[in-house]
Amino acid sequence: MPQICYRGARESVRVHTRRLAITVFLTLSLPCWAGPEIEDFLRDADVRDAALSPDGTHLAMVINQDNTRSVIVRNIQDPEMPIVGAFSNDITRPNYLYWGNNDRLLIALSVPYDIERVQEDKEKESDFDINDYFMFSRMIATGKDLSNSTVLMEGERKLRTNISLSRVTNFLPEDVDHILMAAYRGDRRTQYRVNIVTGAAEEITRGSSRTFRFLNDEDGSPRYRFDYRPRSEAIVIYEYDDDGDWEKLEKIYLNKDDEDSIDTAGLIGLYGDSLVYRKRNENTGYYELLVANSDSDEVSTLVSLPEQDVLGVLYDTRADQIAGYTIEQDYERHVYFDAAMQAQYDAISAQVGSA
Repeated sequence: MPQICYRGARESVRVHTRRLAITVFLTLSLPCWAGPEIEDFLRDADVRDAALSPDGTHLAMVINQDNTRSVIVRNIQDPEMPIVGAFSNDITRPNYLYWGNNDRLLIALSVPYDIERVQEDKEKESDFDINDYFMFSRMIATGKDLSNSTVLMEGERKLRTNISLSRVTNFLPEDVDHILMAAYRGDRRTQYRVNIVTGAAEEITRGSSRTFRFLNDEDGSPRYRFDYRPRSEAIVIYEYDDDGDWEKLEKIYLNKDDEDSIDTAGLIGLYGDSLVYRKRNENTGYYELLVANSDSDEVSTLVSLPEQDVLGVLYDTRADQIAGYTIEQDYERHVYFDAAMQAQYDAISAQVGSA
């Protein structure tokens, strides 16, 4: 087989900012090789995840190299793009990244249930594989140079049986030192305000064992919660009232195609102060976006398309707001409410194809 050289190859990494998903092209220098083997298709991607800081000055990446997963942070304002921080560990494995603010990076880690035993096995077993062990998911916060790290929610002893403690539910753009996270306390889904400097957590509200999502105001106050009822295959929406109680607002029945999407932001969100959710119109048979105004108790139509479904919503995770919706036009197409965002999306799509 002839030698094939790949130099300056481009790898496309999707990085989400507060305003729009943009594409960052990372220039990689790869050695000459004799062509692809099966192992090349089965191995982990060189870049597992990437996140751009809110001010656009630093790029953090999770990379795979020599069976080790590492985190590096580059200062992309400098023309040389120097690495300002690096973290590598073959026992606790980084999975994905968020920026809590311009100075604090959040890293989701897979952590073995028994770290000491895993370390001993690694030292004595020639066929050691970290993937053979049961892992928990945990979140740490560090400086952008990967120093001054702290484990989030570590002081909450009642939460330590949670398999996952790494899901951010709101980045609180107006409160740069805190984020919102959810965990099971006992059998009830509970939301916490977490300090990304100290790791300390404060309980905000509790749902039920069937709660899969909360929505909050800009200041972090709870607004809505969503429960999944498997027996009736439905989502029940509750509103947080002035007395601090959850009041049933709506019940949405799902078909089998929707069932796999209930734990994502693809069905529901906030648009300003109002709740928006996707529901099938009983008369037309097509999905549309409805908006519920809690002040007037009215439900109105936000988006309804002739003979076409609204596939889902586009979600601004940092602001916890719906930014638009998706439709099908031979390929999935994004439609933004903001004209400037739509213009940016159209310009990028014209250069890189459908996205």
